[in-house]
Amino acid sequence: MSGKREAAESAADMLEDLGVDLVAVGAGTTVEEFLRVLAERGYEGTVLAPVPGTLAFARELGLEVTPVPPEDIPVAVDGADAVDDEGNVVKGGGACHAIEKAVDYAADELWIIVDESKLVEDIFSVPVPVEVLASTFEFTIRELEAFGEVEVRRGNGKYGPIVSDNGNPIVDLRVEGDPSPSRLEMELNAVPGVVENGVFPADSVDRVIVGGAGRG
Repeated sequence: MSGKREAAESAADMLEDLGVDLVAVGAGTTVEEFLRVLAERGYEGTVLAPVPGTLAFARELGLEVTPVPPEDIPVAVDGADAVDDEGNVVKGGGACHAIEKAVDYAADELWIIVDESKLVEDIFSVPVPVEVLASTFEFTIRELEAFGEVEVRRGNGKYGPIVSDNGNPIVDLRVEGDPSPSRLEMELNAVPGVVENGVFPADSVDRVIVGGAGRG
């Protein structure tokens, strides 16, 4: 069994044990594996999927879905690009972290599901994705350079920077030094033109579920 599958099944087990009838999800391959598990088990609750790609995937699996957050979100399940020993998380490789973060933070509990390849000693060994306003693009990048090296994210088949589902460019920040994740999250969001960043401090994460080599 793959680590992603193991983490997905562990999260589904806990969801069933708690009797949760609505679960929010983010995006990515581990989240897709979680949705496959829910579909295979005949999950009768509703999946809140605010990211269009995940919404379409969940609907194809036959799950009951909604893109509109209700007043109460018991649990959000999301993947990550990196998780350190303290439970700090960096995510946003799929360029939709602003939407994910809004829902993840609104949930009563946030569960991060990963395989062992995402475990790191230094959370900033991976770049921090930052969504920025197109209208302040150059100015915002200059301001972000105070925190480290900034690279505009580009992709094959598209001229110019990759944009989020919100229509904003994504840049990747190679953080210099060893800042506090909680402090960095606030400082990055205080930069004019920043929409959201991919730092999720440990105190925002309720569970980290790791699959692989018998771990869960």
